[in-house]
Amino acid sequence: IYKAGMKLNSIVGKSFLFYQLEALGLDQKKLQTKKLESSRNIKSLMENLILELGIEYNRKDDIISNFDDADLQIPSEYLLSVMKELAENAILYSPKRTSIRILGGKDGDNYIITIRDEGLGLTADQVSKIGAYQKFQSDLEGKSGVGLGLINSKKIVELFGGSFIIKSNLGIDTTVRITFPLAK
Repeated sequence: IYKAGMKLNSIVGKSFLFYQLEALGLDQKKLQTKKLESSRNIKSLMENLILELGIEYNRKDDIISNFDDADLQIPSEYLLSVMKELAENAILYSPKRTSIRILGGKDGDNYIITIRDEGLGLTADQVSKIGAYQKFQSDLEGKSGVGLGLINSKKIVELFGGSFIIKSNLGIDTTVRITFPLAK
């Protein structure tokens, strides 16, 4: 019952975020106000999130992470939402005892984060079809998502002036590369 309740909570949360982001994209005044917010000292923010996920999924030893400290021009709740989604996907869709690399660093006026796993991967066709309620993996040991995580993450990154790129080889690996502007 607990697992079913947590799954339902996740579905409702991701659905709410999806519609919240759609509304934010249509309200330029509200979006501009949100764009003034920033995430400060992201090194500790990211390290804490990654450690929590590693412990929660018993994959702490599989995750290699390193972050340069910086302030990013995105509200921290949105940054954490993106990073949690992408890190959880890497954890859930890669076998235990395979490495997951999560790295972040400055590049000019931007901050680049890459998440790479050695998991199931996606086809080029699947990557091109990322959208609302698009599920890519059937129910793998109860791990099937709702089909909103990647599109929500992509939408957040793009709303806040960043870029979102997925490169994947089916059955081999997936690398997600996101960029955010550094805080002014």
